[in-house]
Amino acid sequence: MKWKRTVYNTLFVIIAVFFVYLAWKTIKELFVAPKPEIVLTAYVEPTVSRWDIMYEAIKICESGNNPQARNSRSTATGDIQALEVYVRDANRILGEEYFTLDCRTDPVKTRYMFDIIQGFYNPGQNIHKAIISHHLGPGNFSRKSIIGDWYYRKVIRTMAQIENEYKKHNYKIIP
Repeated sequence: MKWKRTVYNTLFVIIAVFFVYLAWKTIKELFVAPKPEIVLTAYVEPTVSRWDIMYEAIKICESGNNPQARNSRSTATGDIQALEVYVRDANRILGEEYFTLDCRTDPVKTRYMFDIIQGFYNPGQNIHKAIISHHLGPGNFSRKSIIGDWYYRKVIRTMAQIENEYKKHNYKIIP
């Protein structure tokens, strides 16, 4: 019988300690203010580059920014109206057959093709050269034409409109 009393007393002590712990925890939550969460934030000024604006302007001038656009008079396809030779040229520069003709309708791969070709023929990212060479072909930059000048002016006007939209939303235009 003595051992039963010892077991009961031990259980009683364990249960009593548990209830004291619960009561202490509840009282602590009620009366002790939680530590405030410290959130560190930094203001980062939104920026956009003139190169990115130029690319957006080309997409708008070429296809109305429609990645599925197809030219009925040529094989030009996608948001920048890339020709088949554009895909072959990007693959030649890469040294592998990375792009297919279907990539012309993928906005991400089209931008990658554009950057590869411009990086090869226009490593200084000259906007004037990029616009004319995109329209006439990279090897034809030196050949000025009325069509090239007309296209250049159209893209520059579109760039100005895009820049104004970014400025309205407090973007900083970087070179």
